[in-house]
Amino acid sequence: MGPLERRLRRIVNPISTALTGWWCGMGPRRQVPARPTPTASRTSEPRATTFFGVPSPGRWQAPSGLRPGWQWLPEHGAVPNLRAVPRWVRVWYRTPLLDRYAYEWMWWHGGWNVLTPGEPPPPPPPSSDVREPRRPRPVTSGGGIELRPDSD
Repeated sequence: MGPLERRLRRIVNPISTALTGWWCGMGPRRQVPARPTPTASRTSEPRATTFFGVPSPGRWQAPSGLRPGWQWLPEHGAVPNLRAVPRWVRVWYRTPLLDRYAYEWMWWHGGWNVLTPGEPPPPPPPSSDVREPRRPRPVTSGGGIELRPDSD
């Protein structure tokens, strides 16, 4: 490797690393601050609202002719949940000009967390088809045999 190539790599490497990090979603993320809501009196202290995420599509129905996730979101907005979708959808989500179709696909397959204010939703009821634990606990009463240490 010659000195010119070495110098060129030193210049290009930080730029290409930052672009690759941004493209793959590993770079720093910006968070847009929320817009202040107009209040009746500026002297009163604003109340904090807690938002909880509910998987899409939930109970929301997009207006006809609009792409959910791209052209339409529910009232309080939504946040993409990239951990809930396959890797190929994550790449599709970051692809320019094609990402609008990924947004809609993610909406219909639970890839968005729709923000809802207030209390968190109740946990789902336990189902009867729950798997056994990896290390089941031994049965102490009933049909099992209890072993007692010898007392000498």
